[in-house]
Amino acid sequence: MIEMQVVDLRQEHSKQNVVWLQSVEGSVMVPIEIGHTEYRSIQAELAGESMPRPLAYDLMCAMLAHFDVEVEQVQIVELKDQIFYAELILFARGEQVRLDARPSDSIVMALKFGAPIYMDPQIIQQVGFKVNRTEYGYELEQLNPPLEQDIPEEPVLEIAQAAEQPLEGVDLQGQDIDPNELLKILKEQMNKAVKEERYEDAGIIRDEIERIEEKSR
Repeated sequence: MIEMQVVDLRQEHSKQNVVWLQSVEGSVMVPIEIGHTEYRSIQAELAGESMPRPLAYDLMCAMLAHFDVEVEQVQIVELKDQIFYAELILFARGEQVRLDARPSDSIVMALKFGAPIYMDPQIIQQVGFKVNRTEYGYELEQLNPPLEQDIPEEPVLEIAQAAEQPLEGVDLQGQDIDPNELLKILKEQMNKAVKEERYEDAGIIRDEIERIEEKSR
């Protein structure tokens, strides 16, 4: 098992939410699509926020604490038919208890209890990305890229860091594009890449969005 940690959380206009887990030593990352409720709960935990009234996860934590049960760790153990499976490992009355659980729910509970998150290395090899450090930050390289015949004919959007290049469906020649319009286009492209499970492309586009937003401040 490889220990992972939550490093990023993204919500797009299509309402698709993705949490990114990165290995503790920083060499690989894995994206997992989650629901809106789980997204909001993870977001609150990362920001150190508390809800005005207890949500389902808060109630669950209160119940576990009342019965002196601790979340010991979370293990993401399997990926089958594009669905992740996890086990929530509890420590209760001197013994370990394993519960079948969704990774999204398990991640919320791990954050609330400060418990470690582990992932089977075979899952990382299947859908993970290698983190390559660059002078601009990092680039993601898919560990298990699709076979050549599986690659869509549509050209992949590439973000140029040194020079502006035309974006899909946009003619930038001879004109300056408004930064807000460019950000809108990039976010649409990133949303499309995530929807098509082209997470490496989505990561590249996300980095360019952050670069433009930082430059505009």
